[in-house]
Amino acid sequence: MATIPWRFACASRELGEHRASVACANSTREGRLMNATFQTSDYGQAAFLLARGFPLKSAEPSGKDVVFRFDNTSSLLNAISDYSSNAPVPCRDYFHALRRTKTLIHQHTGDTVNDRSSRARR
Repeated sequence: MATIPWRFACASRELGEHRASVACANSTREGRLMNATFQTSDYGQAAFLLARGFPLKSAEPSGKDVVFRFDNTSSLLNAISDYSSNAPVPCRDYFHALRRTKTLIHQHTGDTVNDRSSRARR
């Protein structure tokens, strides 16, 4: 699986250490190549894709991050381009999707509100 810095995947927006990649499936199903998987550790980008109606394939821990995986389609690639060009998305849909991605992060990392508040007081 090739992981590329997000800035190379979409040069119009720099997201620092966040990385996105497309994992190419090597196995076949019924003689057809299976879809590749798009993955990102940027929860804002994952929330944008969820708000646009793309189903989340999986969310898994990867070090200190959580990787969100989506089926790679041409419409998903268009939505990623829309995200990097700051395209509008319905506010309520994005809010609920952002809440969902943050909940998944907390479930996979064990981070809780109490953990965050105790760190802030130190």
